[in-house]
Amino acid sequence: MAGSRSCDADKYTECDATGHFVTYEVPNAGPDGSPTTLTMHDYVCPLGCHATEPRCLDVLPSNGVERAMDAGQVSAAGLDLVIDDPTGDAQLLDDQVAGSTSVTIALASGATISVPARIWSQAGGPDLRVLEVRSFTIRPGSRLKLRGVKPIAIAAHFDIYIGGALDYSGTNNFASMVQAGCDVPLTGQAGAGAGNASSGGASSTGQPGGGALTGSPDLAPLTGGCTAGLGIGGGGLQLVSRTRIVIAGTGSITVAGRRGQALTSGTSFYMAGGGAGGNVVLEAPGVAFMAGSVVVGRGGSGAAGNATTRASADGLAGDADVSATSVPGATCPDCAARGGAGGTETSPAGGAGTGSSTALAGGGGAVGRAVIRTRTIAFPPAASMRIVSLPRQLSTR
Repeated sequence: MAGSRSCDADKYTECDATGHFVTYEVPNAGPDGSPTTLTMHDYVCPLGCHATEPRCLDVLPSNGVERAMDAGQVSAAGLDLVIDDPTGDAQLLDDQVAGSTSVTIALASGATISVPARIWSQAGGPDLRVLEVRSFTIRPGSRLKLRGVKPIAIAAHFDIYIGGALDYSGTNNFASMVQAGCDVPLTGQAGAGAGNASSGGASSTGQPGGGALTGSPDLAPLTGGCTAGLGIGGGGLQLVSRTRIVIAGTGSITVAGRRGQALTSGTSFYMAGGGAGGNVVLEAPGVAFMAGSVVVGRGGSGAAGNATTRASADGLAGDADVSATSVPGATCPDCAARGGAGGTETSPAGGAGTGSSTALAGGGGAVGRAVIRTRTIAFPPAASMRIVSLPRQLSTR
């Protein structure tokens, strides 16, 4: 019947004003992220049917993102955001202009994409920048770097498909606003590591590492990783889809902490601790981690040096080598010191820097956290997770 809608036995049917089934061309809804056509004729609702209304159940995301989902841009008429430029990195620089309703993504080719995006508040935490799209795709070989001072969310009406790299690591991130107690001030000649899922490592001079975040382990509110002087923490990132999220075998999400840097300019001699890994929230009826996919939130390791010999070395970023089992601290000839290791999914705390007298070392940053909310609680594959992860059930409405 023209203009009719029905939902029975988890299947949805909708006819348009001419009596034809409603169809949608979606650029990433195929099993492998390829374009496909969705026909609203016995369409299987990702969350089942609503109990009293002729529609599919909708997601109820955390941190107030449902307001963005209802804002109009997260709809079948919204923007299909596709990053497909293997010639170089695409970049989103969020300068948080008050009242802004869009952000611009600059592609390596010189082209730009304007994306609907607004700032939404979240209870008890910093504001979120939320990109509001119809679907979101990063094709294999492409990378999108996010830069900002607040957590960033991407809310999609249809699929989110990560075939390339989505990067909000401390290397690209500005210092995020987070809870007190986990940051490390820039003092002395060696800095401790920052905290997140656990505590950061102490410096060789005894500065204590940043404490573990004491807020909700469910990442509500969402914050970024903590900062250790020159070691910036990874960002806070939230992905929400009404249908599914797929991280392909060629795909990665990284919110790793930045390496501790050795500052040896002029009379300055400072060995920084590593930044903590950031935080990730993935919310969709189904979240698929394909073989080879990776989510990285390891902490950066500490720098090491010797004020007498002037030898020094930077630590490693938390995503420097995702195939390794650890993030080793820096060392070098004539240092007689070693930076603390970055925290990992199996050893969450940052390691302590070691050295004495003029041999100085920064501590390692702690690992970050990920929360994965799906229709049915499912543990993500350990092989994909370089971050402490927590499975949860998705709320509906």
